[in-house]
Amino acid sequence: MNIVNVLTVAVLLLLEGGSINGSITSTEPGEYYNECMERQARNRNSSASPAQRDAYCTFIGLWKEEAESEQEPLRGRIEGRLEELAEVLRSRMESGRTKRALPGVRKEYRTLTDAERQLFHDALNCIKANGVYDTLVSYHTGTDAPSAHGGGSFLPWHRVYLSMLEIELQTCDPSYADVMLPYWDSSIDAGLTNPITSIIWSDSFLGTSNGAVSSGPFASWLATSGGALTRNVQAFSNQMLMNSAKIGNVLSKSHLAEISCTTDCTFETDHGSVHSYVGGQMGNVGQAPNDPVFWLHHGFIDCIWEEFRKQQPTLNPPVDPTTDYPTVAQAGGAIYAAGAPMLPFPGNINMDGISNDFEKLYACAPRPTCPDCGNSSYLYCDEATRRCVTVQSNNTGSGGGCGNSGVTPYQNTYCINGYCDTSYWAYIPVNVIYVRPSGSPYTYQSYPVYENRYDTSRDIYDVNDRQYPTRPYDGVYEPSRDTYPFIYDVRYDTSSYYYQPNSCNNDCCGGSYGVYTQSTGISYRGDYRDYTLLDRRLPLSTSTAYVAVRNPTYGETRARIRVYDNCGRLCRPVCVQNYDPYTRRASYRNCSGEIYMNTNEPRMYRENYRDVTYMDYDYSTSVPSYRPIYEEQYLTYYCGDQPEAYYQPPKYTPPTYRPPTTSPPVYKTTRRTYRPPTQAPTSTTREPPTTSPPVYKTTRRTYRPPTQAPTSTTREPYVETRRTYPIYKTTTTTPRPISIYTAKYSLSGLLRGRR
Repeated sequence: MNIVNVLTVAVLLLLEGGSINGSITSTEPGEYYNECMERQARNRNSSASPAQRDAYCTFIGLWKEEAESEQEPLRGRIEGRLEELAEVLRSRMESGRTKRALPGVRKEYRTLTDAERQLFHDALNCIKANGVYDTLVSYHTGTDAPSAHGGGSFLPWHRVYLSMLEIELQTCDPSYADVMLPYWDSSIDAGLTNPITSIIWSDSFLGTSNGAVSSGPFASWLATSGGALTRNVQAFSNQMLMNSAKIGNVLSKSHLAEISCTTDCTFETDHGSVHSYVGGQMGNVGQAPNDPVFWLHHGFIDCIWEEFRKQQPTLNPPVDPTTDYPTVAQAGGAIYAAGAPMLPFPGNINMDGISNDFEKLYACAPRPTCPDCGNSSYLYCDEATRRCVTVQSNNTGSGGGCGNSGVTPYQNTYCINGYCDTSYWAYIPVNVIYVRPSGSPYTYQSYPVYENRYDTSRDIYDVNDRQYPTRPYDGVYEPSRDTYPFIYDVRYDTSSYYYQPNSCNNDCCGGSYGVYTQSTGISYRGDYRDYTLLDRRLPLSTSTAYVAVRNPTYGETRARIRVYDNCGRLCRPVCVQNYDPYTRRASYRNCSGEIYMNTNEPRMYRENYRDVTYMDYDYSTSVPSYRPIYEEQYLTYYCGDQPEAYYQPPKYTPPTYRPPTTSPPVYKTTRRTYRPPTQAPTSTTREPPTTSPPVYKTTRRTYRPPTQAPTSTTREPYVETRRTYPIYKTTTTTPRPISIYTAKYSLSGLLRGRR
């Protein structure tokens, strides 16, 4: 065949047969996400993994977009109650707490006496029963609290928020007047080999650690987002607790701007990792206050900040903590400025959160240390490390210590915009591949034998072994190159933060390699997480994960799909660019992993788990066979231990600077109405749609239950529904069919002798 025929076939495939225009298309991340990721990439001092940074920037992007939207709050607000709380807070800050000569003390959760802990639990259940708790939860959204995250007011805003909860606890009933909010020092749990065994997750403390909370003091609680209060503690190994290094990093700084999300988002990012560690509602920061763990965790973050503030006057030169607030440029924008209103709290500005008057309300007890460890019966001093260690419970949950090996369940809430129902979700197949690197440092104790001796320098699976001699590339076909060409198509900067070879112990589970999948709604509020397994021993291992997103039948669906390994490294996404129906092969291009879905054909999703597996397996025979419809597998993720496997976000180009206006922005707070706290909040339960879900009709395969004998053992020949192309013949031989891949690489071979 001559070069003209090669070019002819390539053009035909590109123009007529190969273009993909189905129900899923790739989109680019928003400005706020890109800006955050660029800032995170410049900060190489953080111990946060790429997956943790990506999760934080995804949340910040959504929070800021929500803050700029014109949407009404999801729930009715008790503006009058907020004014009362703000007035009580200001009064106490001026005169100190009533009925107490000294401020109350916030202690570590495990150092409370059993009676103090029970009183705290009772007070929480009291404000949950009268609706006040859910009201406080509903303020923690980008719509109502635009300055709560992503800027200089993160710590001051949450200080006021915690104080308002504490006031509600103390005023729910006279018997709770002395109740103080404790804090959870998660750095104590970080010292455990398996932190999920901490006494924290026993029925005497926080209760259920995995699934719907059904035991402990908060059993059967319902979340404002819909459904039961849910947790998935330690389900994903890359999510880390606070530790001494992270705390030391904060205390090594001098100014609030250095520990706020201004030039360095490390503290806020590290705080977010604990959210993800707990999972469930706690893993979605907009819904996190539904779980009492939120208040204990933020109590600890606040006490670390207070320790930082206490040392500021002792520095050289000294720093005044009551005036140490970032400038407008440092704070992140006008809404984070010192004089901007601290929405939704009436009468407060961001600067109020750094006042020393909070010392009249509470003081933080020192973090438990050896030798007494707070005189707690639930903590003891480890003489070898001179650190306090928590007593462990009989909770032996597996967790994701070295990649989920398939024994830890993960309970998704299946909530979308406050309504939880699996039928509103759809599943998309995501192909995940792992390529074992050349000269892998890992061996799996299965060695080749040469001349009666074991060769322990490599294992039998190593493709560089001498039993697999290197085959010269002939310019026509090379399995790994032709099957997954995107592995070779892009050059990478190995100095990038996102390239972290051997950055953690990746061999702790032998050949089992767990990778985690996650979807986060961009056009809706909802997320989904799961995991899949690969075999790291093999030269190339593949697995299909099924990731849930909102069914586009019920509204616009934009979502960000992420796949990452147990080291927290993001796997690189690629999307189908062209599909060759003649050879049933697809070509790929780099993409962001953010997708837009509609109901166009070919549909690249299915409404339930059963139907989505039919996209990959043919059940029309007595033995199901793997025959994926590559045309409908839009996303592939490449994971591995080499630089080309890592996702690198696009470079962020900041917008043109515009000087601020002379007049401050006007904040409107008139759209909320007063409702007495005794009145039940208006239900926001979304009614199911009146239209029935679409019925998927299989056009290629017919499902037959396994117990039913097949009507025929003769398999029908495959019928291609798309256009076929002529086979060009010479006078002597009939060449193999030419695809876009053959055209591409044969052409390279003709021009250069090798690609």
